[in-house]
Amino acid sequence: MENKAIEIVRAYINEHLDRSDATPEFDVYTVWKCKTLQNWKFLISSSLYDGMYYELTYNGDKHEWYLDAYKKFENRCIPSVEGRRMTAEERADMLNEIQSISEKYGFDVAGYEDSGYSFEVIMIRPEKLEIHEVEHSQEDNL
Repeated sequence: MENKAIEIVRAYINEHLDRSDATPEFDVYTVWKCKTLQNWKFLISSSLYDGMYYELTYNGDKHEWYLDAYKKFENRCIPSVEGRRMTAEERADMLNEIQSISEKYGFDVAGYEDSGYSFEVIMIRPEKLEIHEVEHSQEDNL
């Protein structure tokens, strides 16, 4: 199963390489994998310096593979609010930060979850129709 997952990702990468450059040599490797009943989940990356990682799921009932391709744009530390709920002003600042990031990278905010302690944001780059997830957390010390 793992060899098949790596083969699928390698084919996807080759399909999306810039054709104006020489084809680079690269490795594809499993970062994490899990099997539950008849289903498999793989997190896979490559040695290319493109910031991409891949989530591959095998549905054992349907004998189908599903590939999600992600690109990490930024990992940003958001200071703790000492385990308390955010104030309205802090929440507004966080929403402004999310808007700033989406504008910087050309994403639309497709949705976010606000627990009062953390934000999880889904951003979409509409012209490519690829979904990328960016998480911004406030430490929950409760």
